[in-house]
Amino acid sequence: GAYSVTITDANGCPQVFNFNVAEPAPIAITSTVVDATCNGGNDGSITLNTVTGGTAPYTFLWSTGAITQNISGLAAGAYSVTITDANGCPQVFTDNVAEGDAIGITSTVVDASCNGASNGSITLNTVTGGTAPYTFLWSTGAITQNIAGLTAGAYSVTITDANGCPQVFNFNVAEPAPIAITSTV
Repeated sequence: GAYSVTITDANGCPQVFNFNVAEPAPIAITSTVVDATCNGGNDGSITLNTVTGGTAPYTFLWSTGAITQNISGLAAGAYSVTITDANGCPQVFTDNVAEGDAIGITSTVVDASCNGASNGSITLNTVTGGTAPYTFLWSTGAITQNIAGLTAGAYSVTITDANGCPQVFNFNVAEPAPIAITSTV
């Protein structure tokens, strides 16, 4: 800010002197955040494109413990960096890394109608989240969205979205108990 002093000598003669105390501009950044590709993934990153203000050079301390200007390998969450300039003046900045929505489904399982029959089916009614289009790989080797002609047992499907993010879903096809008799001859 601006400051002035008035100096008066022994004869009462005043003289005014003006001063200006300056300070560096506050530290400022521009950053680029790359979100994690998959839900639960850890391939996000934060790049500090420019650091201005304060007095260079700067040091960096991230909430992860990293001391580099940029960080990567990040899961979804909030990350802060403390940037300290050459005068020891710190400034904290926070960025958020997001993640894609988890792949979700609604499904219908039709059990085998008879013990030992192979007429069960699994229908994936809706597939949401992730990034369409999706690919399907069933534990049977089928690559269709729905499968039929199933005997009783456990089945799984791996649904992979356009970003290569996989999600596994498990199903169980049941069957009625076998017909049993007791007889007296």
